[in-house]
Amino acid sequence: MVNRSFSVWFAGAAMLLSACADETEQDRTSKVKQPAGQPVIEITSHSDGERILGSREITFAGTLTSPSEITGVTLMLGDVTAPVTWDQATFSAALSLANRGNSISVAAANAAGETTAVTLEVSYPFLTFESGQNASLVIGQPDFESSDTGTGADQMMSPWGHAAYAGGILYLPDYGANRVLGFSSVPSANGASADFVLGQADFGLDVSGYARDRMDQPASVSADGDKMAVALQTERVFLYFSLPQATNALPDVIVGQPSFTGTESNCSAGRLNNINSVRLVNNKLLVADSNNHRVMIWNSLPTQDGEDADLVLGQSDFSTCSAGTGPNGMRYPNDVWSDGKRVVVADSSNDRVLIWNTFPTENGQAPDLVLGQKDLNASGSYATSASTFDWPAYVASNGNQLFLGDCGHRVLVWNSFPSANSAPADRVLGQGSFTGTDNLTTRSTMDCPSGFAFVGDERLLVTDWGGVRYLMFKSLE
Repeated sequence: MVNRSFSVWFAGAAMLLSACADETEQDRTSKVKQPAGQPVIEITSHSDGERILGSREITFAGTLTSPSEITGVTLMLGDVTAPVTWDQATFSAALSLANRGNSISVAAANAAGETTAVTLEVSYPFLTFESGQNASLVIGQPDFESSDTGTGADQMMSPWGHAAYAGGILYLPDYGANRVLGFSSVPSANGASADFVLGQADFGLDVSGYARDRMDQPASVSADGDKMAVALQTERVFLYFSLPQATNALPDVIVGQPSFTGTESNCSAGRLNNINSVRLVNNKLLVADSNNHRVMIWNSLPTQDGEDADLVLGQSDFSTCSAGTGPNGMRYPNDVWSDGKRVVVADSSNDRVLIWNTFPTENGQAPDLVLGQKDLNASGSYATSASTFDWPAYVASNGNQLFLGDCGHRVLVWNSFPSANSAPADRVLGQGSFTGTDNLTTRSTMDCPSGFAFVGDERLLVTDWGGVRYLMFKSLE
């Protein structure tokens, strides 16, 4: 557009110079029409595809430039026109985002009759649930009342830990059958069959082992982009540098052992002892090293077998692995979650959840707050209420909400990320109330929920260990 405008201006100027060769520079300038062009809009407050965390109330803003006077600016959130403040150089609007997808369009017009429009898509991750809500789908069983076991493509032996959804593929750990089931697309009907299996040569097998092509008790899957990790409770983590998509696809690196056949378990920077969770995020690796009462952190993804961790939480150094309480201790941490900025740990045997508001940088660094207890010095309650737990097993967050799988047969939901000690949950799944303790196999109850996966923008997958199944819950709005 700049080149076109310049060409028009140059041609017009040349014609006038030819016709008015004797006129002064001032005369010539007054007769040359100034170039017209579209306004330029630059969004400075947000970026396309951004996930908005925290408050849904945002200020959307940017800058304006134009070769002629700006005569109007219009801003739309979805199909609704929003009030916008503007001048010749800037614009801004106070917006309240809807759950999940939001389309924001800005249009500017100038005195030359030229207009420009820019559209950004931003997301406000949020799932709307009501307490005691029914699940919409079950995987691993033909219906919501069955709890059979098996090693077929449509069965489970004992699901445990986080599933993962990445690249359109759903990965479900089956701890009891020493395998991870892969679904090439999200099931749309109860009792769907997996498309491939990891850790076994075929469906129907449940062979365990210590080798690159064998899994022993997989207890959580985590994916970040095109990379994936599988926590094997027997002291090891498998890393895949591309998402596996075929039966018995092999991992690239092992963490926690010097080789794929290693069986060491000790208290050191490179060894693990009974692990239940792994988290890949922003090229970092976090592992809940449960029997060593600590969380191990690699600040960059390991590329060689058996690499040492960079940081430890729950202990003062890598050679100490004792159970503890208080601000700096842990007792059988079963799970760890992070978005690369915050860290959350299910400190299970202390019946509490620990939260770091900024990513830790020191060994043994104390968390900023605690859930399930009145303060960081308290532990052990074994109670079921909105603010106390009965062995908290697994935690997850979409950035705005926090979800806790409590072996008191329920999932607790905080609709905003907790910011105070002992903050109560807002909703409960698996029970009709916060004090309910039913462990029946139905559409609305569960038995020791032990993991999560966010499936697209509208669904939450819950690992129902006692029900030998995975339950899908769909957001109500």
